[in-house]
Amino acid sequence: MNVSGMICFTLVVSLLLAQTEGRAFNNAQSREKRQTSSCDGGTRYDTFGPISTNTEGQYSNNENCCWDFAPDIGGTTFNITFNFDTFELESSSTCRYDALTFYTVDGPEKECGLKTNFTRTFTVTESPFQVCFTSDSSVTGQGVSGSYSIAAGSRGSTTPSYFTTDYPDYYYNYYQDYLTTPYPYYVSTDYPNYVSTDYPYYYPTDYPQYPTTSYPYYYNYNQYPDYVTTPYPYYGPIDYPYNYQYPDYVSTPYPYFFPIDYPQYPTTSYPYYYNYNQYPDYVTTPYPYFFPIDYPYNYQYPDYLSTPYPYYPATIGVVPIPEDVPGCDTISVNTDGNTTYYGNHGSISINDDGSYGNSEDACFSLHPSFSGSGIITFVFNVFDIEEATDCIFDYIEFDDGNTRLRECGSVDMGTQREFEFHDGRFNVCFHSDGSVTGRGFQATYTMNPVQEVDSDVTTSFPVYIFNSTISPNFTLPVDPIFNSTMSPNSTQATTLPVNTTVNATDDADGEISDCNLDIDDLEGTYTLPTDSEGQYENNQHCDITIRSPLTPHITTVNFTRFDLEDDTGCDYDSLTITSDEGTENLCGTEESFTRQYTGQSVDMTFTSDGSVVRSGFSFDYVTEIVYCNATINAPSGTFESLPGGYENNMYCTYTINTPGPGELVFSFPLFDVESSSSCRYDAVDMEGDKLCGTNVDDKTYSTDGHFQIVFTSDGSVTRDGFRINFNFTQTDVPTSPLPTLPATTIPPTTEPETCNQVLTSDNGALTSPGNGSYANNENCVTVITGPNTPYTLVVSFTTFDLESSSNCGYDYLEVDTGLSSSLKGCGSTWRNRTVEYTSNGGNATVTFSSDSSQTGLGYSATYTIQPSGVPSLNNGECAYINTNISEGAIQSLPGTGSNYPNNMDCSYVFTRNTPFYLNINFTALDTESSSNCRYDYVQVGDDKYCGSDLPNATRVSVQGGSAIIRFRSDITVTGRGFVALFSIEENCNVDSDDLEGTYTLPTDSEGQYENNQHCDITIRSPPTPHITTVNFTRFDIEDDAGCDYDSVSVTSGGTTEKLCGAKESFIRQYNGPTVDMTFTSDASVVGSGFSFNYVTELVYCNATINGTSGTFESQPGGYDRNMYCTYTINTPGPGELDFIFPLFDVERGTSCPYDAVEMGGDRLCGTNVEDKTYSTDGHFQIVFTSDGSVTRDGFRINFNFTQTDVPTSPLPTLPVTTEQTIPPITTSPTEPETCNQVLTSDNGTLTSPGNGSYANNENCVTVITGPNTPYTLVVNFTTFDLESSSNCRYDYLEVDTGLSSSQKGCGSSWRNRTVEYKSNGGNATVTFSSDSSQTGLGYNATYTIQPSGLPSLINGECAYINTNISEGAIQSLPGTGSNYPNNMDCSYVFTRNTPFYLNINFTALDTESSSNCRYDYVQVGEDKYCGSDLPNATRVSVQGGSAIIRFRSDSSVTGRGFVALFSIEEHCNFDSDDLEGTYTLPTDSDGQYENNQHCNITIRSPSTPHITTVNFTRFDIEDDAGCDYDKLNITSNEGSENLCGAKEPFTRQYTDPTINMTFTSDGSVVRSGFSFNYVTELVYCNATLNATSGTFESQPGGYENNMNCTYNITTPGPGELVFSFPLFDVERGTRCRYDAVEMGGDKLCGTNVEDKTYSTDGHFQFTFTSDGSVNGDGFKIDFVFLPEEIQN
Repeated sequence: MNVSGMICFTLVVSLLLAQTEGRAFNNAQSREKRQTSSCDGGTRYDTFGPISTNTEGQYSNNENCCWDFAPDIGGTTFNITFNFDTFELESSSTCRYDALTFYTVDGPEKECGLKTNFTRTFTVTESPFQVCFTSDSSVTGQGVSGSYSIAAGSRGSTTPSYFTTDYPDYYYNYYQDYLTTPYPYYVSTDYPNYVSTDYPYYYPTDYPQYPTTSYPYYYNYNQYPDYVTTPYPYYGPIDYPYNYQYPDYVSTPYPYFFPIDYPQYPTTSYPYYYNYNQYPDYVTTPYPYFFPIDYPYNYQYPDYLSTPYPYYPATIGVVPIPEDVPGCDTISVNTDGNTTYYGNHGSISINDDGSYGNSEDACFSLHPSFSGSGIITFVFNVFDIEEATDCIFDYIEFDDGNTRLRECGSVDMGTQREFEFHDGRFNVCFHSDGSVTGRGFQATYTMNPVQEVDSDVTTSFPVYIFNSTISPNFTLPVDPIFNSTMSPNSTQATTLPVNTTVNATDDADGEISDCNLDIDDLEGTYTLPTDSEGQYENNQHCDITIRSPLTPHITTVNFTRFDLEDDTGCDYDSLTITSDEGTENLCGTEESFTRQYTGQSVDMTFTSDGSVVRSGFSFDYVTEIVYCNATINAPSGTFESLPGGYENNMYCTYTINTPGPGELVFSFPLFDVESSSSCRYDAVDMEGDKLCGTNVDDKTYSTDGHFQIVFTSDGSVTRDGFRINFNFTQTDVPTSPLPTLPATTIPPTTEPETCNQVLTSDNGALTSPGNGSYANNENCVTVITGPNTPYTLVVSFTTFDLESSSNCGYDYLEVDTGLSSSLKGCGSTWRNRTVEYTSNGGNATVTFSSDSSQTGLGYSATYTIQPSGVPSLNNGECAYINTNISEGAIQSLPGTGSNYPNNMDCSYVFTRNTPFYLNINFTALDTESSSNCRYDYVQVGDDKYCGSDLPNATRVSVQGGSAIIRFRSDITVTGRGFVALFSIEENCNVDSDDLEGTYTLPTDSEGQYENNQHCDITIRSPPTPHITTVNFTRFDIEDDAGCDYDSVSVTSGGTTEKLCGAKESFIRQYNGPTVDMTFTSDASVVGSGFSFNYVTELVYCNATINGTSGTFESQPGGYDRNMYCTYTINTPGPGELDFIFPLFDVERGTSCPYDAVEMGGDRLCGTNVEDKTYSTDGHFQIVFTSDGSVTRDGFRINFNFTQTDVPTSPLPTLPVTTEQTIPPITTSPTEPETCNQVLTSDNGTLTSPGNGSYANNENCVTVITGPNTPYTLVVNFTTFDLESSSNCRYDYLEVDTGLSSSQKGCGSSWRNRTVEYKSNGGNATVTFSSDSSQTGLGYNATYTIQPSGLPSLINGECAYINTNISEGAIQSLPGTGSNYPNNMDCSYVFTRNTPFYLNINFTALDTESSSNCRYDYVQVGEDKYCGSDLPNATRVSVQGGSAIIRFRSDSSVTGRGFVALFSIEEHCNFDSDDLEGTYTLPTDSDGQYENNQHCNITIRSPSTPHITTVNFTRFDIEDDAGCDYDKLNITSNEGSENLCGAKEPFTRQYTDPTINMTFTSDGSVVRSGFSFNYVTELVYCNATLNATSGTFESQPGGYENNMNCTYNITTPGPGELVFSFPLFDVERGTRCRYDAVEMGGDKLCGTNVEDKTYSTDGHFQFTFTSDGSVNGDGFKIDFVFLPEEIQN
């Protein structure tokens, strides 16, 4: 039997089917692309790919998404592995809410909750394998995101034991019933009757008459009948007889040579040698067909040494068969850190740990199974790479062999990229620099050929038969062993764009073109010309100059290729680069690299000598101009503003650093800055000289070597800007010496010239012995003395060229810092690299060794010792994390004698899970000195230190989390920095007034708390109403019945709870002013302790305080429109309440008709409210309401209670109503104590039987009688504790309202929840059942029947929408006979696009009566109604949008409610002072406005600076030249405008207090009219008012840090301005040195500012500035202008 022929035949036939599978794969891709956007579900045919539920970052409610995995592999059994880098689904027992479900053969397996690095693997015996994601209608999370991978598995249910059979070469895993057959290699098990035949290998078994033939392997009998009698019919595809390519072998007995390079083998018995030269000893072996020949069959299966058939087709995990064969995977070969993949599809990634690292370089070489051109398609599951112009930092580079394309940034999951390639491979390389990183990339790829061929043309497809481990010199074969017909549907790819180079390689005659370049373009490319062999010439001299403008700029030169003859001094061939930064000689071969220059020219000179040549270099460059915040270090130059004119609100600094003191002469070829007296709007400030306007003379200023120009613009007018030239003339003024730090205790030493040396300095040089290249047999030891504390040895190599070898076995440099393993380098490993070596303290040993053969140029490096605590500096940013060390030192720079650099911003972070003290003691300090340390400083807590005076020792108490010490420097003067010792002391006490935080009880090294501990933990909350939620995430304390040994005692609001034992995570909520916890442990058993996090949420509306003092406040940042908030004070008894108002800013109006605080019969608004005192009977209520227009900052109201002995008055009794429209109250009988009951009331209670816990075997039925009309049964559970079980099959509560399915609850499902049950009418049945085992505490609930038409009540909120009905009725409750419930808040909303009148006529009213209707009421517009007196009919004018009728009830007395009739009338007038709104001109049923209409439309804006934007979304009015027929006239202070005709959408902007529009139509043509929306935006900074009165205010909610705002008042002429300050809260400081309002020469801060009067010449300016720390609520400043004639 010829086994090799069988394998070849099987491969051939499989490969003939590969194209069909490829098309199926492509179709699968198409199907996936059509999946829904909410998740990426669908059918998966790939063996690798992404899986995600969160394409938008957060999954949605009510999702249902499934994936079916049906991979294109041989057999139905496979293993599938899921790796999730994100897994966050709503957590619940049995995952009954949100879940990811895997449907396995044993049933569904659900996963939910939060998981880290989550992986699941399943064995699948039947495809497809399904995974589904479902979410309910409540809590959501980030979802799941990750990838899956599929590997072929065994066909049986257990691992097959067929490797002990005589024929171990099974490629496909079909083992079951063929163990006893002599030839078990069936490809298809469809024909079991061939077991007894001698040759059972028929592939298509269409010809059963061939079992008796000697050679039954005919592929297509019908086509070639004459081959029946041939002795060797094993044709590959039999369409091409073996004489097709090799006719002289027709008569040879063994014509199957694959490479026909060995003709001497026709007479051998086994002619199938793949590579005779490599394995000559196999010639005499009987079975030489090793497939990967590097791994004999005893490599993984040593017991097969004596077996006669060692033809393993592939070792486990490596499948060296063409990827197109079904079931074959891609092969990866890793060489020198790069990876080569062979196959037509696969995956590549750089983010094994969720993100890539710094200084990474990796390449992937992708080789398809076909030769020539092809298309490669990438699908990215992840793509997140640091973004930069031209991708100069981190990037992925696609290389098709001719062109390279870089990409960076981020793209959406599923993004595709497609490229064409031409030489049988495609390269992808990744590079990252030393700073910012990202998530990296994950991608799958597919490679397809692109030739357009006829269906009858065959194309060669090489099959690579190669070794599974490939030596570096291995060359893949390219000869085909079979032919395949290409599908005519192959597509042609689009090639990548080709970069344009400055110099062509060859001219038309084949000569190398000119290599010089002198260019002043801001960007371009250059390639050194080469000859036809791709080499530059000998004796070449090329001058390359890149010229930049005189303005500040950065020129980035990116060398994409660099290959010059290499030598130590670059004395032969070299590229010399000269710029203001210095001169650099480059040679050798480098990876792509980048240089940046700021000089006016970059001059490059390339020279080559007469010997060795290389491929040269290419680069691209870009010059970016800097227009703001620029520095020039030169004696001349130019600054300019943005092209096209500068912008509003700019603040730019321009710095000139000269070689020393002297004079700077400035000229102004362009100068156009907004002109004003004193240049108070826009200005160029040249060290005290402010310039503006258009005519500026040349200027001369002195400089001490540092000169700064500042340009500022305000928020209004802009101009063309400026161009400023300068020239410097030096003088002989002596410079002042910098201060000198005291000498260090270890003086620096000069390194000796010998081979062995000891270096005692913290920084120095390391150089290999020799001059130019080192000698053989060197052994040099350098000892660098280090401190006894932990440090890092940082070595920066500029040259590194040692003999290269695996494991650095010949020549090497070894660095040993005393840790368990040292680091060796050889070859060019560390060339141009900075390497860090960590030490726990002590000396570092550097050993250089060379052997007796090859040498190199050696190495040259500098080193620095950085003690633990010093940050790593990169672009002025640094961070040092210290989590484990309890004591040590931190410093700005190690003891190098150098000053710290400019623009440092370093954070030294000390983190513990438990509370701790951080002790800081400065031993050295030398920074730039300034008042308030505003330039350079060290910050510890809230304190800043600078200068040279050592601060006192400092202790910072940290409640758990992090303490940060920050060191910052600005752009000018530097110093030696600082050194500080630190120590950390852990403690278990916490006293925190933060609104949120975490706490973990400290534990020992074994994770246990200590014996005899006492810890006090206090969480303090503000006096305002709040809820503090404490979430215990871990709790494990010694357990006993009374918690008498170890315990946590929690006290809040007068109640105390003791906790002990081991508990699942649980939550407690408190509303008292403090939560006091005390943990105590005794001397015996200990546990792992506890952790919790907490958050305190303030309540700004509908709040209650049960106490004698407290604070109510409106929401931060200003209250909203249409608010209705009650604030209740419950005191111990009657007495007096004293109120003060530290903040009060409510829209002002006569009698407070708009927004108001109602208390004790008073309505309060405006900004000046005096203290108030009211009597209380123990219950006092405050009501705040706001209308739909202007809002303000709100209020803060403090109260104190003084108790008296005045008896309380009884509550008034409501009179009995006789209104027939409200049916009489029907009372329900008291619920019986029996288990079964009938409840006839619309509200009542539901309680489980028993006292404290229910009994076993209960079966109780409660019937609640409901109306015959639709209703909702609302049940509010306070207690719910039943035995828990899946599907609630043991103990349960079932509610059945007659719909198709009832609802069951068990466990703690409904605890503290409000549940709604819908009914179409009729009774509701509540059934409680318990079984004979476990019980619980039962349930306790209240219920309410809410008939349809009544808003659904949840937490006292409801809404009823009416948009289309023009007339009808509304009511608080339909006629059920019941009173309305407490705490209702119902809005009946009437909405129209056009203005309308809402007419309301009450027919019944019965609510709790009170003065000003402050308890229960119906509100129509600004009016409230309560009690039983029917109000008059009311008309409300609505400007367009919504009118709201509001019904509210408080927590006490209720009544029958109200019934009111309503009707709506539309009209076209509009008058609004809302800050935003819409308007639509009313039209008739045909969509046309009316004839002879007159509509007045007014938009009013506040007196503060603002911009009103009116956006006309539709405009169609009868057109004529003068707009004399129909028109819209718009009038404002900007002028008057008439509009008519049909227009595209357009916008107008206004700054006036009112915009008046008048629409008129005549008696003829009509159109569809117009619609607009508008918004008025207030300007809080850099504002101007052209008016005689107005208001300026800072941003709501408090101003920010580092603000600089100007406010301008332009009046009609000279006079006086009178200022008042209704709100003023600016950080206080001596002479207002922190934050201040500066006006008329005064600096104002604090909270008490009197009215001010200043003179003005018609233009007045004041400013507001804030520093970088504390801020306040801000200010509101009103002004009134008094002209001179009034004053006189």
